[in-house]
Amino acid sequence: MRGQRGTGAAALIGIALAAGLGIAPACAQRLDEAQITSELIGRKVAGVYPSGGRWSEDFNADGTTGYREPGRGLSMPGRWWLASGLFCFEYPRELSGGCFVVVKPSPNCYEVYTVDRAPRPGEPPSGREGRRSWNGRMLRSHVPQTCDEQPSS
Repeated sequence: MRGQRGTGAAALIGIALAAGLGIAPACAQRLDEAQITSELIGRKVAGVYPSGGRWSEDFNADGTTGYREPGRGLSMPGRWWLASGLFCFEYPRELSGGCFVVVKPSPNCYEVYTVDRAPRPGEPPSGREGRRSWNGRMLRSHVPQTCDEQPSS
């Protein structure tokens, strides 16, 4: 999962801002750590970025990942962990990782939202959150998809 490397402070800010503010459709469910573990860990997912770039990733139970972007010929290992309700990633090259809020708008559709480091000067958190779009959308591979657009793996 691409993004900026998260920090402890960023995680706390993200939790405070994302809790209950309009980051996703009203029918969507924000996943907690137990839900992320049960629904995504030990599975392969296929995803798409807002730009249309396709990716896939294995979320292994041992805390490792296998990230791939076939269109770019990119494949690399990484690691994942859960921190204060966020799904966090780190990669050794090119992709730096980061921590993300995971939202489930439908049974097999997951959207991840980047946790910003801090509010912009003079801008209230609710205004910033209202303009945020997902950083990535993913679905569990080999399960019927329920997103608007099915990513390829």
